[in-house]
Amino acid sequence: MLEAVRENSVSALDEMRTMITLLRSASDGGGQQYETTAPARLVELSRLVESARATGMDVVVGSTVDETTGLPAAVDLTAYRIAREALTNAVKHAPGGRVVVNLRRAGGTLTVEIENELRSATPRSTAGRATGC
Repeated sequence: MLEAVRENSVSALDEMRTMITLLRSASDGGGQQYETTAPARLVELSRLVESARATGMDVVVGSTVDETTGLPAAVDLTAYRIAREALTNAVKHAPGGRVVVNLRRAGGTLTVEIENELRSATPRSTAGRATGC
């Protein structure tokens, strides 16, 4: 589990470095050239899923998103970050549980839905599942 947390942390730091570099180059007026790397996108979701599965999570992914049509970069990056945060939270707060990731694109709308079992040491009177992060 620590290896998965480390991988996600290193990935998040790489993304942050890329964003800072892009912001610096934009404010620099283009005078100095910075080397940039592409931030993570939804096409790399399988890496997140495998990382969560390596910790013992049961992760099921459903997607109706056609990867060949592409998404705007900001939407793609944001959807990836939402999925990463939700999977990280599920690993942290409901280890060994089941997570369902659904991606849907209808027209100009992308829906990212992540649902996991609510796992607690004390019984609750509410439903046995929680959604979101």
